[in-house]
Amino acid sequence: MHRFLPDFDGVSRVSLKTLAPASLTGAFWLVFAAHGWRVVDFLAVRSGATALLHGLSPYDDSRRAVLASQHLVYPPLTGYLFVPFAVLPTRLAIVLYLVLSIAAVALALRLLEVSDWRCYAVVALWQPFFLGLIDGVLSPLLVLALAAVWRWRDRIGVAVVVAAAIVAKLFLWPLLLWLVATRRWRLAAAAGAATLLGLCIPFLGLGANVAWSYVKLIGEEERIFGGTSFSTTALFHALGLSRSSSHAALLCLAFVGEAAIVVLARRPDGDRRSFVAAIAAALLLSPIVWSHYFILLLVPIALRSRTFSGLWLVPIGLWGVGSASLGSIWRLVFVLVVVLPVLLTTVRGSSRAQPVLSAEQVAASAS
Repeated sequence: MHRFLPDFDGVSRVSLKTLAPASLTGAFWLVFAAHGWRVVDFLAVRSGATALLHGLSPYDDSRRAVLASQHLVYPPLTGYLFVPFAVLPTRLAIVLYLVLSIAAVALALRLLEVSDWRCYAVVALWQPFFLGLIDGVLSPLLVLALAAVWRWRDRIGVAVVVAAAIVAKLFLWPLLLWLVATRRWRLAAAAGAATLLGLCIPFLGLGANVAWSYVKLIGEEERIFGGTSFSTTALFHALGLSRSSSHAALLCLAFVGEAAIVVLARRPDGDRRSFVAAIAAALLLSPIVWSHYFILLLVPIALRSRTFSGLWLVPIGLWGVGSASLGSIWRLVFVLVVVLPVLLTTVRGSSRAQPVLSAEQVAASAS
């Protein structure tokens, strides 16, 4: 099989050196020119941060506001963290956040000990990275948080990072189970406590009515967008399952996911495999999953293969669908066909995957 790799490697070098910069250039052009600086997600969070800065509620739970996607959908802590962007001029804030997003992904790869430049370049071609960049989402920062959690997983201070990630995106709660499954008791307790504090304390200064508005907002978001995203629940609905049947199926899936996190932690290479299972469970159990969520696949892939391999190319296949499923069965199945093999491959076996060899390496091994 290796006799075919030199050609593939040569193509990858030429293609990645050309396509990766083109992808980033295209993303910036869309933001600054085609979309008129309308980085939707970032501007919504920045707007919420501005409201908090002036002591106002950042939440509007009306159906009109939810459909317009121009409101903060995260707990107040996330809004407070974006206050520095709120005090900057809008365009400067957008540029800085885009640069920060790219730097966050690059730094995540470094923390995961990925040094092969091709891995960095190919991520720029991933649809989740590209679409996430032009919308200004939090996902690149979540990738960095996950990488930091793995890198410093035995340090008590990383509990703050775990809590920040879960507060920002509640679907990452399986990280707490991973800490418990790997018997990091003190870290799990600290992360759990920090998560509760991060969720509750910022509401104290805003009032119970604001907290209730947030709860209603989250429920409205799920009702409106859950069935049009790439969530497992959306797939169940598209297959014709009733609401009660979908909930029952999701509960069964949750049990399987939680059991996998615990069982894999006791197996060889259990720390990594259980961590990947926690990320998989987070994606499969989230009530809403947009395509940019799948940039989180970077972490399992990097832990499975720290040098360039075919595994790094698989997420490019997500270009076959848009940013939402719109309830379409074929879109949902297509994403499942792309994402599920990546999760299964990364959760199984050792972390020393066979890389795609360079032409020089292949020639040396043949001599």
